[in-house]
Amino acid sequence: MTTTFGERLQKLRDMTGLSRYSLSKKYKIPYSTLRQWEEASRISYDYVQRLIKLFNSINIIVSDDWLINGTGPEPYINKETDRLDLQTGHHQIQFDDVLALIEAKEYEKKYINSIVINISDQAMNPLFKPGDYVGGFVTSTNNMDLWIGDFAIVILQDGSTLFRKILWSQPDKEVALVAINPLAKEHNRYVKISDIKHFAPLYWHRILRKDKITTYNNIRDSRNFYGFL
Repeated sequence: MTTTFGERLQKLRDMTGLSRYSLSKKYKIPYSTLRQWEEASRISYDYVQRLIKLFNSINIIVSDDWLINGTGPEPYINKETDRLDLQTGHHQIQFDDVLALIEAKEYEKKYINSIVINISDQAMNPLFKPGDYVGGFVTSTNNMDLWIGDFAIVILQDGSTLFRKILWSQPDKEVALVAINPLAKEHNRYVKISDIKHFAPLYWHRILRKDKITTYNNIRDSRNFYGFL
């Protein structure tokens, strides 16, 4: 039974099958920092949240309660998505030319937990415009706190598909699906987590314009990537 923060972090690393050196190199964590964390009894909450987000993104589902205190459910590998490796080049689809529109659909077929949609409304102007493509990977809603402030594709139980900014709605603790364009006719929606069928934080954004084609891959934190709005 793991008893310290460092031991629990080592367990998570063991679940990746990577050595300390490989993990630090692959995810750009200084080796000395990772070593200190694995030898520590605790680290700051901000770093804990970053680690949880990292492990969740590679399909190892872990809660902050378990990592910090050793309580709650044990971490586990999400079997539906463990084929994905979002960092290694041979698993990435490179959307570098006009064939991206076809590749996006092939991407969805190849990776069962990916979602790619075409923006069709004005709700997310000026960052995301009609005609843009956005994609992400289906993620558990159990750790919704990790994605507050990010952009995500949300498919609701009623069949609606939305691309919105994710916030908490207080005091009811509902999920606010926020349209960032104040001039858009689309309104914010407020739903319970149980109303969400699929949830995919933004990972890929392709901008198609008459005079310009731009692709942003590997978007890990859309709050910082696009700036807070």
